[in-house]
Amino acid sequence: MTFQLLSELDELNAALEKDGVTGSELLRKLDDIYVALTKFASDYPTTWQYLCQSALSTGEMTLGDALSAIEWGVNAIDGEGE
Repeated sequence: MTFQLLSELDELNAALEKDGVTGSELLRKLDDIYVALTKFASDYPTTWQYLCQSALSTGEMTLGDALSAIEWGVNAIDGEGE
């Protein structure tokens, strides 16, 4: 592992500890959120696209960005045990 990755894992572990949550608990929550967002995108594709484009035009984080962040978080937590 690189120094940067180790530093990020240390920061993640500190955040988990501060929030009083384990990695596995957080993975379950993130999975629930991910499933809900992807179902929303699938069920309401036009609304999803509108919301993403509207947020993008204001410079805010889009729902697509949120999905990417959740995927990154899951990968970071899953990689923790390696």
